[in-house]
Amino acid sequence: MSQNYWSRFAGQRLARRQMIATGSGAALGAALLAACGDDGSQTSGEDGSGGAGASASTSNGLITRLADTTAQAKPGGVIKHWADGDAVHMDALASNANGVINWISAFAYPRMMRFQTPIYPTLPDGELEGEAARSYELSGDKLTLTFKVRQGMKWDARPPTSGRAIDAEDVVFSWKKFEQLNQSASNMSANRSPVSAIESISSPDRETVVFRLKRPDSSLLPLFASWDHLYLMPRESDGGFDPRHEIRGHGPWILEQYQPSVNFTWTKNPDYFIKDRPWADKLERPIIPEYSSRLAQFRTGNILTPVASPADIIQTKKDLPATIINEEAISSTTIWHGLSFGYETDSPFRDARVRRATSMLVDPEAYVDVIDNRDIFADAGIHLEAKRNSVIAAGFNKFWLDPSDAAKFGPSAKYLDHNVEEAKKLLAAAGFAAGIDTNMYFSTERYGAIYQDSVQLISGMLFDGNLRANLQGFPYEQFKDIYYEGYYGPSYESGKTHGFSGIVHLANPQLPTAASHLFTFVHKDGGRFHGMSPNGNNAQLGDPRLNGDIEKLKQEFDEEQQVKIVHDIIRYFTEQSYYVPRKAATRLVTLTWPALANFDVYQASPAENQWTETNLQWWIDRTKAPFV
Repeated sequence: MSQNYWSRFAGQRLARRQMIATGSGAALGAALLAACGDDGSQTSGEDGSGGAGASASTSNGLITRLADTTAQAKPGGVIKHWADGDAVHMDALASNANGVINWISAFAYPRMMRFQTPIYPTLPDGELEGEAARSYELSGDKLTLTFKVRQGMKWDARPPTSGRAIDAEDVVFSWKKFEQLNQSASNMSANRSPVSAIESISSPDRETVVFRLKRPDSSLLPLFASWDHLYLMPRESDGGFDPRHEIRGHGPWILEQYQPSVNFTWTKNPDYFIKDRPWADKLERPIIPEYSSRLAQFRTGNILTPVASPADIIQTKKDLPATIINEEAISSTTIWHGLSFGYETDSPFRDARVRRATSMLVDPEAYVDVIDNRDIFADAGIHLEAKRNSVIAAGFNKFWLDPSDAAKFGPSAKYLDHNVEEAKKLLAAAGFAAGIDTNMYFSTERYGAIYQDSVQLISGMLFDGNLRANLQGFPYEQFKDIYYEGYYGPSYESGKTHGFSGIVHLANPQLPTAASHLFTFVHKDGGRFHGMSPNGNNAQLGDPRLNGDIEKLKQEFDEEQQVKIVHDIIRYFTEQSYYVPRKAATRLVTLTWPALANFDVYQASPAENQWTETNLQWWIDRTKAPFV
């Protein structure tokens, strides 16, 4: 099935490139622009901002960069959104799973810190401000972090919290539960990982929280703002209500109605600490697992937020000229969807040559053409710039090394190129001249249609080099428990997982800094570590060289030195080919209805909680389509 998918694409790709070469793509773009008309919106690259925030793409005026309309915003209305699955549970402290954080925590519970959201064309720089904290102070020796709790933030008005103020005791309670149960605590707590920072917590009074650190950590503060780390919950959640099935939070939204497998309906929190936010009265998230059904709902105006995959954006825009194509102003910091490997005794991926060959079979240009549908956009006159990734993605800016610049990257850059013949030679040298039969494990739910397309595409690319991957799909929870956590330290050591022998196709979140990204995914104690070994043994213990380099990086506060360490890590990691990253990506392109005002105007930092930061500025303009 997967190789047929790849074969079909290869033929389509050639035909498209021939059409572009003859100029047919430009003609299509002009026709599409004429059909869409001019709605007066600003198009990217035409705002006079030059390189600072201007799109790197050319679009024949089809990509729109909307201006800030907050001055015209009116309260009320409904944000019509969607969910592609149900929540795993509602306890924000017990899990960092996608089915908890993206379904519940992000809407309902606060963090200590939040990222600032500059207005385009100003781009985000990772600057922080308080959320539940009104202020913070890091001591001169960087071993004591003190927060002052924001006054006047109230928990849910319903019993048992009854609208009481959030205080330092809630922070202490939340930290201790998070530290005990949540995988992300490994990135912060010295009691979960001996190389992480936080050793203890105390509250000398109801407004003050003091964290004592075992060692300095340059990425610690951004982790207090990260979307999948510490949320605060009321201490009443320990016996006063069931946090797995009930919410008593302080977020921008209050869960008004939940019908399992049917819908989430959220209502505006009148006591939210940011006055007059959110703008909308309600947020509706019907559970619609099937992509085709979501797209149909978008087409009728029953969903306002992005639904269309890159493959469907141009056709949907042509059918619905009033819709708006947006391109994000910055490159992503994610390297996923990508691959990790199993290291059990019969696994061929214990040999670095096999891992390198696997990487060289993945074509970064073709991947972008299929997954980001660059060719389809080019047909319409929209030319999207793609940037190449290693274990560090282009969105990390000065920490990024471009694999296409071999002189700067170094000799290991070749393992991020596409070279089928060299890959076959590596397989033959490793004793697999006839190729390899293996399994590729993936989740059948929660990660979306593009993830599923990536599974099919990559397995087809591997087939070209005689690496025959038998696709093995599992429901999310089963996939997570067996394969995603296959070499995650606590799961492996407890006997919950036992490793595996094939390939895992991964989806993962963004982290706020290069250091926290590398610790989370590459260090043996990271909260989303997926296994690696320089000699094929004890993959749960990671690579000692990388472990040491990342520990050094976490304690380095000089940015120039951080960059040097990260670049050395990139070169060595690529030589070992422990993961196959998403090898290239364009900036995210989406399609929305213009009634969703301020979409993509307020700029996001990596690992932000979008529902309390950028999306908080959305408002519903009923003078725009689909309402008129």
